[in-house]
This record gives sequence, C-alpha cells and structure tokens, in this order.
Amino acid sequence: MVFFANSNSGKIQQIDVNPRASLCFYWPVLQEQAIVEGRVERAGNEASGAYWEKVPREKHFYKSIEKEAVNLVRYGGLKDAVTEQWSQSGFTAIDRPMDWHAFLIKPDQIEFWRSGWRRAKERIRYSKKMMNSGTKNYSLFELGRNVK
Repeated sequence: MVFFANSNSGKIQQIDVNPRASLCFYWPVLQEQAIVEGRVERAGNEASGAYWEKVPREKHFYKSIEKEAVNLVRYGGLKDAVTEQWSQSGFTAIDRPMDWHAFLIKPDQIEFWRSGWRRAKERIRYSKKMMNSGTKNYSLFELGRNVK
C-alpha cells in the first residue's frame, strides 16, 4: 500500500520515530472492515516520480508552495498564489519537490471484521508471524475470544 507526503510533515516526522502505521477500510453498508498494520518505508525516487507525473498539474503548484500554504490559507491567498505561479510557468508541469515522496506500508498483519449475530464481530486475522510458523489463519470469534 502506498501513500504520498511531504517528508517534512508532522506525519512523516512521527513515522521517522516509529515507522509503523495502520489503515482501516470500512464498508458501512456491509458492516465490514479491514485493518492493515505494518512497517512504513520510503519508496525510491522512481516510484515517487512516477506518481508525481499522474498528479493533476494544478496540484503540482500547490505542492510546490506547500511550505507557505498555511499562511496563504489563513490570509485567503492560496488560490491567487497557485494561479500566479501556474501562469508564470507557462502552464507547464513542474518538477517534483525533493521533499515529496512515496511511502510504502508493508503489511505484517491484515484483519477482517464482519458483523454477525447481535452485533458480534467475526474477526479473521492473517499475519506474517502465523504464516512463518505454519499456523493457519484463524477466526478470533471461533476461538471464543473477541479481543485483539
């Protein structure tokens, strides 16, 4: 799983200290969710550049002035600043800022939750640890434990 961020952001500063993350995907209509937990690693420049090329050009300009964006939003000038920079560039794409990177979440564990009878949750967990030990995936509900 991949996400993109400014490497100077608070999010990435926290990841530098503790390189772990979790993602939760929830489907309310189905009353199901998946939770992914794993280690975060910085992707190479090639992956970061490939995604940057797919980002709409207007966002390139926002990302290039991101450091100033907090003050520009506060004073209502973000749109004007982006428009001005875009017109000055001749409406061509700009290079990826060197502090903007792709990050990978390498899953150690994936857990699926499915609602059951009277809101009981069936939780099925897959983990690297279990796979490496030869243990099959298991349902915590089936084991009589509904805790993580």
